[in-house]
Amino acid sequence: MNTVTSSPLALGGWGSTVYDEAAVYATALSPARVNAHWTRGRSASAACAATPTSTYAKAALADRPSRYYRLDDLAASRVAYDSSASCSNGAYVNGATAATGLLAGDPDGALGSGQVLGTSAGLPSGAAPRSMEFWFSTTNSGQRYTNVFTYGDFGIGMDGIYGIDYIAAGGSGLWTNGNENLFDGRPHQVVLTYDGSSGVTYIDGQQVLSQAMSLNTSTTSPLVIGGWSSSTSDEAAVYPTALSAAQVRAHWSRGVAPTKPCAATPTSSYAQSVLALRPTLYYRNDEASGSPIAYDSSGNCANALHLGGAVPATGLLANDPDGAVSNTVQATSTALPTHAAPRSLEFWFASTNGGQRYTNVMTYGNYGIGMDALYGVDFISDGGGGWTTGGINLFDGARHHIVTTYDGTTGDTYIDARLAGSWTVTANTTASTPLDIGGWGSATFDEPAVYNFALSPAQIAAHASAGAAPGFKDGPLTKGELEGSGSAANLCFACYAKHFNFTLWPINASTGNFWHTFDDLAVPGRGVALDMSHTYNSDLASTNGPLGYGWTFPYNMSLSVDGETGAATIVQESAATITFAVSGANYVAPTRSSATLVHNGDGTWTFTRNGTEVIRFDSSGLLVSLGDLDGYTTTVTHPNASTMVVTDPAGRTLTLAYANGLITSVTDTASPARIVRFAYNDGAGNLTDVTDVGGGVTHFTYDASHRLLTMLDPNQAGSPTPVPVTNHYDAQGRVDWQKDFLGHQTSFDYTSIPGSTRITDPNGNVTVDAFQNGVLVAETRGYGTSQAATWSYGYDPNTLGVTSMSDPNLHLWTYAYDANGNQIQSVDPLGRATSATYNAYHAPLTTTDAKGVTTTFSYDPAKPWHRTSVGTPLLDANGNTVATRTTTDTYGDPSHPGDVTSVTDPNSKAWPSSYDGAGDLASSTDPLGDKTQYCYDGVGRKTAEVAPKGSAAGVSCASAAPAAYTTYQTTNPFGDVLTVTDPLGHQTVRTYDADRNLKTVKDPDNNLTQNFYDLGSELTDVTRADQTTLHYGYDADGNQTSQRDGALHSTTYGFTDPALPDKATSVTDPDNRTTTFGYDGAGNRTAITDPSSQLTTYGYDGANQLTSVTYSDGTTPNVSAVVYDADGHRTSMTDGAGTSTWAWDSLGQMTASSAGGKTVGYGYDLKGQVTSVVYPGTTGTVTRGFDDAGRLHTVTDWLSHTTTFNDDADSNLTSQVYPNSSTATFTPDGADRLMSVSDAPTGSPNSPFASFSYGRDNASQVSSVTST
Repeated sequence: MNTVTSSPLALGGWGSTVYDEAAVYATALSPARVNAHWTRGRSASAACAATPTSTYAKAALADRPSRYYRLDDLAASRVAYDSSASCSNGAYVNGATAATGLLAGDPDGALGSGQVLGTSAGLPSGAAPRSMEFWFSTTNSGQRYTNVFTYGDFGIGMDGIYGIDYIAAGGSGLWTNGNENLFDGRPHQVVLTYDGSSGVTYIDGQQVLSQAMSLNTSTTSPLVIGGWSSSTSDEAAVYPTALSAAQVRAHWSRGVAPTKPCAATPTSSYAQSVLALRPTLYYRNDEASGSPIAYDSSGNCANALHLGGAVPATGLLANDPDGAVSNTVQATSTALPTHAAPRSLEFWFASTNGGQRYTNVMTYGNYGIGMDALYGVDFISDGGGGWTTGGINLFDGARHHIVTTYDGTTGDTYIDARLAGSWTVTANTTASTPLDIGGWGSATFDEPAVYNFALSPAQIAAHASAGAAPGFKDGPLTKGELEGSGSAANLCFACYAKHFNFTLWPINASTGNFWHTFDDLAVPGRGVALDMSHTYNSDLASTNGPLGYGWTFPYNMSLSVDGETGAATIVQESAATITFAVSGANYVAPTRSSATLVHNGDGTWTFTRNGTEVIRFDSSGLLVSLGDLDGYTTTVTHPNASTMVVTDPAGRTLTLAYANGLITSVTDTASPARIVRFAYNDGAGNLTDVTDVGGGVTHFTYDASHRLLTMLDPNQAGSPTPVPVTNHYDAQGRVDWQKDFLGHQTSFDYTSIPGSTRITDPNGNVTVDAFQNGVLVAETRGYGTSQAATWSYGYDPNTLGVTSMSDPNLHLWTYAYDANGNQIQSVDPLGRATSATYNAYHAPLTTTDAKGVTTTFSYDPAKPWHRTSVGTPLLDANGNTVATRTTTDTYGDPSHPGDVTSVTDPNSKAWPSSYDGAGDLASSTDPLGDKTQYCYDGVGRKTAEVAPKGSAAGVSCASAAPAAYTTYQTTNPFGDVLTVTDPLGHQTVRTYDADRNLKTVKDPDNNLTQNFYDLGSELTDVTRADQTTLHYGYDADGNQTSQRDGALHSTTYGFTDPALPDKATSVTDPDNRTTTFGYDGAGNRTAITDPSSQLTTYGYDGANQLTSVTYSDGTTPNVSAVVYDADGHRTSMTDGAGTSTWAWDSLGQMTASSAGGKTVGYGYDLKGQVTSVVYPGTTGTVTRGFDDAGRLHTVTDWLSHTTTFNDDADSNLTSQVYPNSSTATFTPDGADRLMSVSDAPTGSPNSPFASFSYGRDNASQVSSVTST
């Protein structure tokens, strides 16, 4: 250009026109400057868009668009403001009109008719990556090809027949198939992406098409938005990157459901069983009517599209209140397994439509599941598959569980957990089309899921069972059943109670209830022993009782009758309850309880638990006795209003004294008497102080609602700087944090994850427990970390026994129960099954191991709770019984029918026993007649033990001390051993602190060892007799993190695995050399890295048995092919020396071991004693003989040379006779210590050729050796 200025500047001349703001610049204005002038001319109040705050807008801006037109400002001006950082505003043109915005939860407007015109300067060009995104809605399906969002020669076109066109110069373009129902009047998101080599089209968050292309885009024409008649356009954006599938889905989810972009973690038992296997996609299909979004519950937030909006239907799963859908769900296939990768597809289906022909019901690319009313289920794959009905009518209106699996070589179809068809499949799956779920007319689809591995038959069966199982027959587990340590009447409470309580001072993670039982006095004996304790329960804080608010004790059991229903409720020892409903004249227990209740003719009540515990209440519901089926009865009486006396069958008592209705003390019949005292010193009726039998005081404080806030144990109460256990409660009365005696805090969050409790331990490790119906269905340890490990559980609806357990390695154990709650079968992840049968008293009749070997138990017909024998067969190689290992019990004391007076071992040798008047074991005699006696004080504390040689000499418990061959001991009131004095008078002395931690030990030589503890009773220092001190350090979780020896050498331990917080992950020795350890989620050690960085790895099978050891040094031979039999015995292994094998008999005894081509064999008697060893080749056999007491007596080698061993009554070796006619004689002293050895010819024992005598100090250590 060569401009001249020969004529003047002129402005105007067009008729009927107004001119304004004319200017000439000495520079070339940039597009941005021109845009800025235009914007300020159209809207002087705003040069750029304000930053939007909607959920969707924030998601879009987070991905840094080059342009972002919200299209919500037409009513205020003709400027289409750019909300990106570019501030490159556009213009509303061609009769643009405003419309209602399309996005949920976003009150802004949109573009109706007309278009938006903007500059294309600065937008991606050439082959640069980019994305274009906008939302539109229309019912106009008659319009033909129209560009709706373009710049230059790139963008989005649309056609009423062919759908969306990917416009691309330099590429071939890409049409969708027009089947997306884009013209239904609903909002739809359309996204094009280009990453430099391929273009992808997304509709409503789902990838629809993908094609390789090479672009060379120009920006010669402006950016244009809109142009489709009778439509609405909204939220148009251009990005300088190719949005990922996850970003596209996130935008779509926030556009249709801004307040819930991802699914909450489901809590049903079925959902937890699915989540435990970590599915790639999992749709619960429980969205509300019309919802466009199908939430992905897998945790990947890969939300899908309900085509046409959700059409809800009743959910198909039992005991799961969510819904299902009858419409088709379309999901992304971008993360699904392709080519020959293993996978599983799973869904639930119900329909009465038996007239429909072939339909794809769960497919992506060239893989999936089809259905046909005539042929059943089709396993779709490009490399094989087939049809099957499994012999099941799929169209009967009932729910059906459909699963297909592919492991890389075999495709299987399962219908209702049964293998219905299996084919050899060579898949080459593509993910070229979305995952479509549904499509069968008049059908309901529920819980579809995709996994990136082949589900095992056991896992499929567990899902089928969880989905079809009804809810618990008696309803959800109640708080009453869970109080304290739980109801002792529950059939299988032991199966699941362990899952609920966290911290040493337990918090029930399901309910937030704090409870704890403190032991007071116990006196062992026959029947129900005397046992006094006091238990606090925060759920009962408003209930006042004999120990104040919230407290109970074992003899506070009671029965009450509902005045309206007649139901009887029993409050048990720890405050757990059981309620019996009325049925005619009978009382009926809950199905999950093993208990009966009889209302006797005299108005009293008999409550029998577990078939063997007999508990009686008077007509007012007051506890009067506890007994067993042998007639032993412990009685509870109330001589007066201020006294309760509990008397055991031997006449010993606990006396509870009351004042003003509160227990003030408990006293037993020990000499001297032991007393526990209770005080209520806060003026509010709360138990504040308990003085134990040792004089230690435990102190409690409470809030105004009687909830226990703090407690100090005896050591803490005596400390100048006490740190109490502290509970904090939320508004619902649940403990939301607790600090221990060292101030370490454990926190409980009951609300952030619906149906679950999030528990954070003092080290910050998080465990999430999911509950349903009051029971734990899943536990994730290390939650929120890459090491997160989940355990999941299923339950029997009748007994609440655990029926399935899946570990973090996806290995499944299953269990079955009889109607009485006894476990009758268990199957491990390898399919190894064990089984059992029981009698009415919960005693086993048979147990069968995984090899099919059955052990049989026999009982007294008159008293079938008394076992009389147990026998296991010894089988030969053909499975024939050649002998039976049998042990027999004899009950020979008619006055004490529950005492086992003799046991006959498998070698038919009898071992008699006797008991004192209180039921303590008084003597045990071996088959040779050698008797050991045991002596006790009046409350069952052991005071002495008489060795067999003492018994033979006439010593008894009544003999004056010190008596020969008798060891004496003294105890403190708790029963902790204070002194032990051997038969020679040598004494060991122990002391304890107020918390009963062992404080000092002084041996008979007066050598003193001292232990020191922190306020949490963790052992911190040990000072030995030589005055050297060992020191131990701990982390907040109580793991030992350091150890320093007496020479000040320190070893440290690291604990860094959040899923296994008690497993050491590293050890650093005093030379600063570190060894690290790795584990899998189930706690198996998988790797060790030594200080030289040499790695050893370990492999395991599904039952967590070691199968391989691999060394990285290239020198050490690896261990491989470790194989086990059905009972878990190792049978073979290959290492650097070759293959080793082991053989086992039906009694679990190793009968042979082979290595290097050499085999050693072993023989046994029925008692399990090794009687022969057969050495390889021609070496021969060594035989071994035992005396009737089971002591080795003879060893004969393969040349018939015999060595004989002789023992005295105390089992001291007294002589050893060699085959060469010489004898070694051993002489013990009165404390059974070896004092001399003499070797002499057998025929001349008084002419030894060698002898040794030993001097010993009081601690039995050798102090001198004299030889002759």
